[in-house]
Amino acid sequence: MFVERISASLIGSRIDASFYDPIYLEAENSIKKHNHAQLSKVTNFIKKGVFDMPSHLYGDAGIPFLRISDFDGLTVDIENAIKIPLWKHEEEYKTKLIGGDIVISKVGTTGEIAKVPAGCEVNVSQNLIAVSINHEKIDGDYLVAILKSKQLNKAIERHVTTIVQGKLTLDIIRELEIPLFVPLTQKYIGNKVRQAEQLRAWAKRLEVKLAFFENQIPTSKPVIGEAKHSKATLEFLTENRLDARYYAKKHLDLYAQFNNEFESFGSICSGFKYGASIAANYVNSEGLPFIRGNALSPNRINQDDIVYLSKSLKDELKTAYVEEGDILITRSGTVGVTTYVAAEHAKYWYGSFIIKCKLATKSYLPAYVSWYLNSWVGQQQFRRLENGAVQLNINTEELSSIAIWKAPQEFQTEIDKLLIEQISAVNLSKSLTSAAKTLVESLIEGQLTEQQLIQAQQALDDCDNSLDQAILSKLSSEGYAVDGATPLFSDIDELYRLLESAAQAEAEE
Repeated sequence: MFVERISASLIGSRIDASFYDPIYLEAENSIKKHNHAQLSKVTNFIKKGVFDMPSHLYGDAGIPFLRISDFDGLTVDIENAIKIPLWKHEEEYKTKLIGGDIVISKVGTTGEIAKVPAGCEVNVSQNLIAVSINHEKIDGDYLVAILKSKQLNKAIERHVTTIVQGKLTLDIIRELEIPLFVPLTQKYIGNKVRQAEQLRAWAKRLEVKLAFFENQIPTSKPVIGEAKHSKATLEFLTENRLDARYYAKKHLDLYAQFNNEFESFGSICSGFKYGASIAANYVNSEGLPFIRGNALSPNRINQDDIVYLSKSLKDELKTAYVEEGDILITRSGTVGVTTYVAAEHAKYWYGSFIIKCKLATKSYLPAYVSWYLNSWVGQQQFRRLENGAVQLNINTEELSSIAIWKAPQEFQTEIDKLLIEQISAVNLSKSLTSAAKTLVESLIEGQLTEQQLIQAQQALDDCDNSLDQAILSKLSSEGYAVDGATPLFSDIDELYRLLESAAQAEAEE
């Protein structure tokens, strides 16, 4: 049972004790100490999405129709969203949003925020709330940072109605109190969100460029047929596999192209090793950093998905740790997601859903091998080799048979360079989003003053980034100028360099 004592003057329409939890009251009071207004006062409209969209209206062309599954971090995945006819969008559905507007999830993981990309028109489904921003009254990207802040998250969490599943109502969103700092402050914070988007777009361009390099692998993509069966001559049969999928024509056609320009993965490695199978007893960030399979993305370890184990488990983990230059591959579930270990993840421990290998020759760069295994050639080999009735898996023997292209050193070096640039862009984009959120929280809590941000923005407008650099260097996920906290930006000069590269690439398009 939860009991809370409060002043009678605070009692409203809700009589459940959790509604008056001091954490919630403190968050809302901290907002009201500043100039503030309800969200409805700085928006054009706040509406719930379309209910029960008929599935026969979905198509490959038309207006993107957003669902919660289309959320992709701070933005939405327009390309893969289902489409609805233009006439429905224009004439019947009144939740039309444009670039810069916001969608909020109202069920499930309530309060998730995503922004509509620039240059787009979209409509939204019943599980989303459409927020059309009045840009004359508020900086839209500043509002994104506000809605991601812990104070607003607590305000939303307080008002969510829960019977079976948490649910946000339109009134909750409309009546949210939003701190309204002066325009220069809003611009400074909003610019961090805009810069995050700019780096994210730059990372996408680099990803496309890396994919284009796959055309230089000396193989041709086999034609994929619709046959539900396979035919293979006896020379292709192996005693280990008798499933038809293993002998699909597309696989046999690819394997027929492997020649002396390729060698087996096992021949270039010093061995393969499974990770530690250990209970999920996670602790705070003072523990042992532990990499699970879901922390691996192609060519990158997601720091946000790192968990920490009790230091008492160190003996049980034994030697299941990684070194710089190691290659990690998911072996179960989503088989074949591959990355290489950069310096910042050296000495991290890793779990049993991952296989680790170390290259035994300097003829191959770890970044190149990771990129190759994530290419269509590498992934098709994974698709052939994986097996399992309930959950797909791959073992070290099968993994060692994968054919690796002996690419020229110049090619490998270029891949390495592009991957470093792309990974930095992705990581710094996330750091900028966190920076915008932390700036808002620090302002609300009084760790930072508006005057500091106003002066920094004025200096930036005069092409002087010294004050901006001073502020960014003190930001961490714990707040502003917190002793012992890990800074969000370890190399601010690299941040500025990447932003310049991203801006130049954007200008050239």
